[in-house]
Amino acid sequence: MEAVVARLRPSFLDLVRRLGLRIEDVYDAGIVEATRDFLREARDFDSGLSVASVYQALRNVWIMNTLQRYAGLEVRLTDAVFGYSLIYPYLDNLLDSPEAPESEKTDAAAKLRSWLEGRPARPSGE
Repeated sequence: MEAVVARLRPSFLDLVRRLGLRIEDVYDAGIVEATRDFLREARDFDSGLSVASVYQALRNVWIMNTLQRYAGLEVRLTDAVFGYSLIYPYLDNLLDSPEAPESEKTDAAAKLRSWLEGRPARPSGE
């Protein structure tokens, strides 16, 4: 886990710079711990998730952690941040793909709606 966090540090620093922020304003132990927590939870949630997908979702975690810090909140991985961040590799990429059939996009959106409304919906492939 430490090796993964160390490899991701340059990406985090680059993101901070691109957002026009100073590292000392956003980086703290909470960011490191939230990164560790996200990597662990993402692996537990779907061990087949690609590194690229995990990194795509992790960038959202870092942005949300930065907002937590600026809002004076505890910097940590919350269920909401975890769920919001994983939407991208599972749903956003599908909806943005020009190659994906419209029926697949519609089906994915309907399943998400069902889950958000508290109704059961079968995952794809079942």
